[in-house]
This record gives sequence, structure tokens and C-alpha cells, in this order.
Amino acid sequence: MGSMSMVHWLVAVAAMTLLFGGGRIANSMGDLGKGLKAFRREMADAEAAPAPRLEAPGER
Repeated sequence: MGSMSMVHWLVAVAAMTLLFGGGRIANSMGDLGKGLKAFRREMADAEAAPAPRLEAPGER
């Protein structure tokens, strides 16, 4: 009862295609993919970089 059947998904996709057009959805998904790829790259760079050393207040 709480999950959506295949018919529900098909109706939702058809409504989105009618509202936004196929090209706009494809472009949006492409932009989303590029954003995720850039995010993953930045996260990998942040993990590879050494963490800055924090000094205690009286440690200079």
C-alpha cells in the first residue's frame, strides 16, 4: 500500500515529460551527473590532502 507500482511510475514519468519536455529532463540529469562527479572528485581530493595540525593554546 505504501509503495508505488510500475503503473504509478509510468504515469509520473509521462506527466514529467509532458510538463517539462524530454530535452529539459535529459539536460537536468546530465547537469546532476556532472555535479555529482565534481563532488566526488573534491571529496577524494579532501581525503588525500593532509589534515592541518591544530595547536594547543600554550603550544607556540
